[in-house]
Amino acid sequence: MALNIFEQFDKNVSLVSKIMESADTGVEDIEPYLVEILQIIKDNPDQKKQFINKFINFLKMGSAVPLEIFWYCMHDLKWSEVYEAVEHYKNSSSDLRLKRAAELILDAFSDDWEDAMMFERYRS
Repeated sequence: MALNIFEQFDKNVSLVSKIMESADTGVEDIEPYLVEILQIIKDNPDQKKQFINKFINFLKMGSAVPLEIFWYCMHDLKWSEVYEAVEHYKNSSSDLRLKRAAELILDAFSDDWEDAMMFERYRS
């Protein structure tokens, strides 16, 4: 039975999370799954609201979802709803680690984001 788009999305998010748990992991190990996550989103623009909600829910999960998923997708998508949610999260949190994580996510929205070069997609 074929997975629906949200099951595919969640499966790839889980795979990225699992791969990132390994100490020997680099971005090149997760980028194929990030490509697939972003493609699922782009192929289903009618589901934008649901994907926005997924990213906002990821914020609430904290470190359970790798930042690389936010970075990769939001550098391309630049969804203002997610930006505003991350900004609110940053401003309302008293945890310095969470504030720093939010700052790193917000940086990825910039067209001249310095860390974009870690991803093959954004090198060219």
